[in-house]
Parts: sequence; C-alpha cells; structure tokens
Amino acid sequence: MRFPHFGELPTLFTSTAHRSSRRCSPGSDAWGQPAPNRPILAASPKNVHVREDHLPPGLYIPGGRLTPTPQEATAADIAEVQHNLVAAAIRAKIAGFNGIEVAAHMCYFYSSFLSPLSNHRTDEYGGSASNRARILVDALRALRSTLGADYPIGLRMSINDHMEGGQGPDGFGDVAAEVAREGIDYIAMTDGNYETMDVNVPSVSGNMIEH
Repeated sequence: MRFPHFGELPTLFTSTAHRSSRRCSPGSDAWGQPAPNRPILAASPKNVHVREDHLPPGLYIPGGRLTPTPQEATAADIAEVQHNLVAAAIRAKIAGFNGIEVAAHMCYFYSSFLSPLSNHRTDEYGGSASNRARILVDALRALRSTLGADYPIGLRMSINDHMEGGQGPDGFGDVAAEVAREGIDYIAMTDGNYETMDVNVPSVSGNMIEH
C-alpha cells in the first residue's frame, strides 16, 4: 500500500483490521519507476539485473530485466528521503497503524547502502559496517524522536546477497547490530534480493531457519 497523501483509504484499512483484532504496520522506503525530474537513487550507480535464470518457479520474464543506472544519492538526497520517510510514518500513525516498518530489503533505496555489493561509496555512508548502517541509524533516530518512544518501529532487511562479491549473514548481522543499538523494536529478515529471486522465493521451506 502506498499513501503519499493522507486520505480515507489508510484509515478505512486500519479500522477494518482493528475490528478483527489484527495489528498492522506499513513498510516504507523510497522506490518506484524513474520519471522526469525523478531519477532512481541508490548508494552507488549500480544496475539491478533481474536475470531470467534466477527467477523462482512459475515466474517468467523473457530475457530478464536490467534497471536504468541509478544516480548516486547525495547528502541532500539522503536527507530528503529521510524527511519523506518521517512524513509517511506520521501519516501512518494518524491513520491508526500500529507501527512502522522501514523497508531495507530486496534492492530498495535503503538496502543499497547495506552491502558492499551495491555500496561503493568512500564517504561516511560507505566502507565499514557502521558507515553502511549510518543511513538506517539516522532514520531510526529521526523516526523515534517524531513518533515517540512507545510507537513500534521495525526494520526489514536482507540477510544474504547470494552473489559473488556480495555479503552474507555475518556482514548483514554486523549492520543489524549497529541499528539494534539504537533501540529498534524488531528486525524482519529477507533472504536474497531481486537479483537472486530464486532464493528469495524458494520452492521449499526452511531456508530462513539456516540464518
């Protein structure tokens, strides 16, 4: 669900869920198709290659897909994404959602900072695990100061690139530890990403237990 502007739909959704005693939290990140004056942003200018031979059973994309090359996010871009994230979280809270989940998995904007596979930066957002986690730590601090200490804030992140030159569970664990020290309420794990969808959408169960 996307709600760039506050309206009736999010409130209707949460009211329906709460009547059936369900709790609901939306995920939020920067994503979408490029458009005039709205380029794709990422930690570094690296394409996402959805290969035909790495698709899960039942999904067929002839020839696969190669995304346009993203622009490397500047400090101003990062600040704008964080501002929009906080604004979306405020709308979610007003609409009655029980919490907010930051989406840093698959190949979305925040996820591009977490692994050396997609983060080739040499500034304060690249290199060490603490630097690669910085963007999430800053976002969490901004969310917490705005939403309050008792409002649940979660994180969904990948735990294994499953690619040559990528990062495995230990590396992602180091990033998660940096975020956990800031008081995240939970971390939900996703295996793989859009470049390894055969792992992300397995035909057998049990993959996540290994991690």
